[in-house]
Amino acid sequence: MCMEAYLQGQDLWELVAGSDTEIPVDTAANIEPRRKWKIKCGKALFALRTSISKEFIDHVCDVGSPKEV
Repeated sequence: MCMEAYLQGQDLWELVAGSDTEIPVDTAANIEPRRKWKIKCGKALFALRTSISKEFIDHVCDVGSPKEV
C-alpha cells in the first residue's frame, strides 16, 4: 500500500497498473513520449526494486517494465 501511494505521488502508478504500461510505438512522432516513458519507467523500476527484499530481487532484476515487477 505504501509503494502504491509513493508511485501515485510521483505520477508513476499508471506505469504499473494503469493505461501507460507499454512503451509508445517507435515512430518519429513518438520520440519525445518514448524518452519520457523510459525516464518514468526507470524511476518506477528503481523504486520497486529497492523496496523488494533480497530474497526476491533475483526474480525482478531482469524485467523490462514496472508492470512486470
